[in-house]
Amino acid sequence: MLPLEIRRCFFILIFLIYESFVRLFHPSAIHGHLMLIIAAVGLTGNVASVFLLHAHSKEGINMKTAYLHLLSYTLSSVAVVFGALLIIFSDFTWVDPLISILIALYIIYESFSILKESVGILMESSPNLDFESIKM
Repeated sequence: MLPLEIRRCFFILIFLIYESFVRLFHPSAIHGHLMLIIAAVGLTGNVASVFLLHAHSKEGINMKTAYLHLLSYTLSSVAVVFGALLIIFSDFTWVDPLISILIALYIIYESFSILKESVGILMESSPNLDFESIKM
């Protein structure tokens, strides 16, 4: 059985996808300028965090997970900025729920690789080692 945190995360993502489909077929007013400002502030913070963690992203599963988490936030922020610009200049309100669905699917996809690696560690699987370089 999956840990509670993972189940909770997947439940939230599925709910987000559901709500996005509802908004896709029943659009509501979207404040594109406010969306752009908030996404730009988030993008700035995420880019700074990704640069800080990039050098340490190969040091272990915790750092890799934190780095991928921030990288996915950064990509999400870029998508939201792009969506806000589309909404402001073309009034395509369907872009907002579409971006939400794509971001949720991306997070689900990325979560499975980290989950697989974590389960491997917990099940005490053998690490991927280069035995030729270890031999003396």
